[in-house]
Amino acid sequence: MRLFFLLILLLSLTACRTPREFEADRQAQERALRRQQEMEKQRQQAKTQLLIEDTEAQLTDIRRDVASVRSDLSAKATNRDLQNIEGRIAAVEEQLNRLDAQRARDREEIINILSQRMAELMASRPAPPSSRTHVVARGETLSAIAAAYGVNSRSIIQTNNLSNPDNLRIGQKLVIPGN
Repeated sequence: MRLFFLLILLLSLTACRTPREFEADRQAQERALRRQQEMEKQRQQAKTQLLIEDTEAQLTDIRRDVASVRSDLSAKATNRDLQNIEGRIAAVEEQLNRLDAQRARDREEIINILSQRMAELMASRPAPPSSRTHVVARGETLSAIAAAYGVNSRSIIQTNNLSNPDNLRIGQKLVIPGN
């Protein structure tokens, strides 16, 4: 018996919420989701920026090595010096090739991350609700109309901002929200 009264009390408390309160809750949830998405976007941008800065630093080091090799070439060099320089050039070329490959992998990773994120954002967007209109006939109740369309009464009340759902008028047009 207690459980029955608690259930009635719980139902009456949830039924007391106005459509504005439901709308305010929905808007708050949407704002929280947008904030979360924006934070994720900022994290991805920061990660991308770090990758770019690291690559640029490596390029700067390689350019400095190339300048050093050129400087060494301009001075008089012995055969041993030339072999040493050729070895350094080969090492720099190898480093450049590795760096180019890493940049290509980084670029692909960034594209994949952004593509995945865009797909998630597109999937998380709610589809626009489909709606129908119903004209109230004599003797129809809100619960009967809701059952006929396969929706709950509360969604019809919210969609139409009905202040007194028990007071439907014959000929009144109700927008029926999509399932």
